Amino acid sequence: MKKIAFIISTLLFLHTASSAQSLINSGFEAWDQSAGFEAAPGWFNINFLTQQGLPATTSPTPDAAHGSKAMLLETKAGGGGVILGYAAVGNQQIFQQGTFFQDQPVFLNFYYKAFPQAGDSAWVHLELKTTSGGQVVGDLDWYESDTVSTYQLMTIPINYKNTLSTTYLDLIFRSSYNDTFGIEGSQLIIDSVFFTDQSVVSIDEGQQTEVQVYPNPASDIINLQFTEAIGDVSIYNVTGERVLYKNIQAHEGQLPVGDLPKGVYTLHIQNKKGLITKKIALK
Repeated sequence: MKKIAFIISTLLFLHTASSAQSLINSGFEAWDQSAGFEAAPGWFNINFLTQQGLPATTSPTPDAAHGSKAMLLETKAGGGGVILGYAAVGNQQIFQQGTFFQDQPVFLNFYYKAFPQAGDSAWVHLELKTTSGGQVVGDLDWYESDTVSTYQLMTIPINYKNTLSTTYLDLIFRSSYNDTFGIEGSQLIIDSVFFTDQSVVSIDEGQQTEVQVYPNPASDIINLQFTEAIGDVSIYNVTGERVLYKNIQAHEGQLPVGDLPKGVYTLHIQNKKGLITKKIALK
């Protein structure tokens, strides 16, 4: 058990250079077993412990806020103690945590459900650094000890400590805060992780009908109509990469999508009313 706790604690400080600028697979739609166990590209987990006969604690789930999949983290019994659900931005193939990241956003946002056991809490930890092993520029810690059985949008401000430039991001999600005393059965489900420079409010289903998105499926152009200025519009592919951005300060506008590959995408519209998300298909 001590060895397992040591491994997990050490993961907080394992870093290697990465060339990726944006979060990959931020909606957790893509999963594979190329590393020899279940993993989400763009994220690092501790399912490698299954090679020692221990349980997998990170997995895809169809219980998604958007799209068809989300990430399930679950604390399980194993190795004479508990193995917590753990995921961090990084690269599973080269045993890397953290990623190159030059932006300095104001808020971290994600959709989540939480089912912590009594006395336990889920934990999210973020550090923006000057370099992989360098000085911390901004950070945050978030805990959830209550049951949250329907998806909630969490928006957390990042605490900036200085005015240094950022080149590296560490972002960690865990089903239990404490490595050693996590409680079996605690779960955290995460979907649609993204950064913003302003606080985000999730618009309810009724208000989302105020936005007209057509045609859908589309081939060359997507038309948008809203009751007010549309705002910042982004399209994300299934790996979570933003493939198109446009700011539309009018009640209607168009998105040129003819150069994008065929497939299913997520449309994000951010304006003063909040965040609107819609699935679109390109044919």
